[in-house]
Amino acid sequence: EEKSIKAASPKALRELDFAKGSMGPKIFASCRFVENTGRKATIGRLSDVEGIIDGKAGTLIDMSIDGIEYYQG
Repeated sequence: EEKSIKAASPKALRELDFAKGSMGPKIFASCRFVENTGRKATIGRLSDVEGIIDGKAGTLIDMSIDGIEYYQG
């Protein structure tokens, strides 16, 4: 069963296996951005932009997160 990731550290995401033709390139580019700038990154659908801004959709990648947090439900 695949769980939706709400938030994660770059380190934790790098330990997971993402397909190269799907989310992999987006995840790893976002991890590099966070590691190189110290800023946060969020991945999500453009149609979910309001939910992403509110923290209710998408995946937040941040150095301050310990491990991975999943959406409930």
